[in-house]
Amino acid sequence: MIKNIIFDFDGVIHDSTEAMYDLNQKYSGFSREQTRNAFMGNIHDDKEIKKVNNDSFFTDMKRYYDGYSTTKETKDFLEANKDKKLAIVSSSDELIIEEYLIRNGVRRYFLEVLGYRASKSKVIKFGAIADKHGFSKEETIFITDTLGDVHEGNEFGIKTIGVTFGLHSREIFEQGDTHAICSSWSEVQEIIDNM
Repeated sequence: MIKNIIFDFDGVIHDSTEAMYDLNQKYSGFSREQTRNAFMGNIHDDKEIKKVNNDSFFTDMKRYYDGYSTTKETKDFLEANKDKKLAIVSSSDELIIEEYLIRNGVRRYFLEVLGYRASKSKVIKFGAIADKHGFSKEETIFITDTLGDVHEGNEFGIKTIGVTFGLHSREIFEQGDTHAICSSWSEVQEIIDNM
């Protein structure tokens, strides 16, 4: 039974794919394909991304976040799972994620929000949340839109659900050891309910 859900933010709680394309073009000269490829592993390990000044990048990213509104489908999913322990683990800036969550009235659902300031490794952040909030690996699922996150979830020992309403497609997720691949929140709910 799943009692804990960890969410990636970008491409999951909110589809910021176009912002990722725009900003990675601006800061690293990446094409859309290069941006998708950079997320096949930990984005912070990419040699070109490492050269980017995080403060400048996320100041620009905040301009996008400030215009984002949480979809009804996402809010309904969070409400339907409010009896579980929920957290966010992201490669983005937790400060702008927190602002987004508060502004959209969904901060109350999450025990913890950890971004790049906490660590650039999601494996480390999974461990921090598990230790602090008593998440057992067997009762935890991680929902993400990138194959790189699937690899980090597997490294930590938790199952992952890849969602195709963000950066990576079903075909990309099929290259990894993803527990399930879903194209809607209703599909995600069905997987969780049957685990």
